[in-house]
Amino acid sequence: MTGRRLLVAVCVLPLLYLLIRFLPPVGFSLLVAACVCVGLWEWSQLFAAHISRGPDERVALLLVGVVYIAGLLGHLILLRALPDGPDLVLFVLAVTWLTDSAAYFGGRAWGRHALAPRVSPNKTIEGALSGFGGALAAAWLGGLLWLPGLAVSDIVTLALLLGGVGQIGDLAESKIKRLAGVKDSGGWIPGHGGLLDKIDSLVFTAPTFYYYLVWFKGYARVMF
Repeated sequence: MTGRRLLVAVCVLPLLYLLIRFLPPVGFSLLVAACVCVGLWEWSQLFAAHISRGPDERVALLLVGVVYIAGLLGHLILLRALPDGPDLVLFVLAVTWLTDSAAYFGGRAWGRHALAPRVSPNKTIEGALSGFGGALAAAWLGGLLWLPGLAVSDIVTLALLLGGVGQIGDLAESKIKRLAGVKDSGGWIPGHGGLLDKIDSLVFTAPTFYYYLVWFKGYARVMF
């Protein structure tokens, strides 16, 4: 499993970097829209066996999915529209996914104490702390590579904010999958599951980073 995770990452991440860096705004928006469509399809499959034949439940679940996936993930488009947008998107992706990876591998190596056993029995306090370490390393490195204007206080604050909400997003996805009675949202990404398994943290970190920039760093707000 670990080997497949690394292989997929090595193959996909360079392509993703090129798409974020060089796609025009419309192209990037279409890429996010495509991810939203895949995410909504996975969402519908998660609950397909649990939806009764009354239409109200179907509508409610669809609306929740639209807000959760389209509404939150759509903030990537807003980030991309800000000055130095590609750098901002790369920064939030790096912090989000390095937090996730550090929590995963740290939990496997040192995990002893359960973090939220009723939600996700495999997640540990040690893994969560490793995740914050990964967030701090990614924020520092991301600042050097893409956002050299970030102060040390911003790096520490963003590491805590994004590391925290990212792990909350991961727990939220675990709760959703537990309600649906499945282990992964899909199986088409070898070693990773489905798309929702990869963006569960990002749907929380992208809006958090966007509003941090708007409210605390003086960026002009962009609307959909």
